[in-house]
Amino acid sequence: MCIRDRDRSSRKLTASDDTEVLLTARDAGVDLADVTIAVTASEPAVPGRCTLTLTLREKPKEQAAGAAGTPEPGRVLDTETWRLLPRNAEQLAAALNGRRSQPVGIGTVSFAKENVLTLKAKAAAPLAAGDLVTVGGAAYAVSEAVTTDGTEIRLLLPDPAPSIAADSPVHLVSYAPVLVSHGRPGGHARYGSRYVTAALANKAGTAIGDVADGTAEALGSAQPPSWWSDLPGRALAFAADTTPPALPAGDGHLSSARLADNLTVEAWVKPAAGTTAEDTRRLVHVNTGSAAADSQFTL
Repeated sequence: MCIRDRDRSSRKLTASDDTEVLLTARDAGVDLADVTIAVTASEPAVPGRCTLTLTLREKPKEQAAGAAGTPEPGRVLDTETWRLLPRNAEQLAAALNGRRSQPVGIGTVSFAKENVLTLKAKAAAPLAAGDLVTVGGAAYAVSEAVTTDGTEIRLLLPDPAPSIAADSPVHLVSYAPVLVSHGRPGGHARYGSRYVTAALANKAGTAIGDVADGTAEALGSAQPPSWWSDLPGRALAFAADTTPPALPAGDGHLSSARLADNLTVEAWVKPAAGTTAEDTRRLVHVNTGSAAADSQFTL
């Protein structure tokens, strides 16, 4: 059996009004020293919004002793690009963490022409320039403010403009995971960034600033994950000739060893070789005890 020590690496994004966004590796196996985090202007350009890109690379190869120059950067393993992200530090951190406000229904599309949506009725809530709306499975920024008396919504659309069908519902959203793209197939941002979590840091009672363009600053190196095994007091070793630890039968202390929540045990398993090709070894064992509901431990 083994345990793992964790020291997650971190970086910092600087914002106005003495505000910072602290980014911490979501997985202890990811060293942010290998990740470039850059904030740039949004495309299309929207006031108050930006693009944040995380680029994960292989560690650079070690240079030969005495070699001049800096090592070549490792190849890109993955990218995570957040389009139309709010520059407001609090809202940016919330989006990266996967926290979004409940969508607000605005109306239903009567018809769409170029970048203008015409609603079937007056807008159910006002929209400000730069707000995000979802329609037809995509998300777009609003180019002009809309009052509750308005029936037209002007959007900033990519070129060529997408086709938006009539009867599509329109919702105001704080952010939309559909705006996030990944270099690796299968990635999504429904629960936030795959690589970092974000925390807001600012002085109490002060305004929350906007994140500026630039690259996240490193906050020191991290100790990578390390595995420890067979250390007295830390791990248990089992083999064919050992007796697993157990409570004496009938001592009445089993209930004290139970856990109310799930317990996860990590172990290396190496089955003994069979004598024939058909001789198999069981890798997963469920101990149900005398009553199936009494013990659900799985190895």
